[in-house]
Amino acid sequence: MALLEWAFAVEFAQLEFDEMAATSGAGRVGVGNEYLLMQCAMVGCTIDGGGRSLPHDDADIVASIVAGCR
Repeated sequence: MALLEWAFAVEFAQLEFDEMAATSGAGRVGVGNEYLLMQCAMVGCTIDGGGRSLPHDDADIVASIVAGCR
């Protein structure tokens, strides 16, 4: 639990539900932004305005694992 709190509350890691498409640049066929926003809402994420530094690399790894555990 402490690892999740550190990654999301301290480091502000972000969930990337379409991570494979983001890295390949191809995107998913038939999946729009509405779907991705609904996936974020299901785990309690909100849209933010940015304005902060990048999270620690380990926090990004934690976020990737959480996004893959649907």
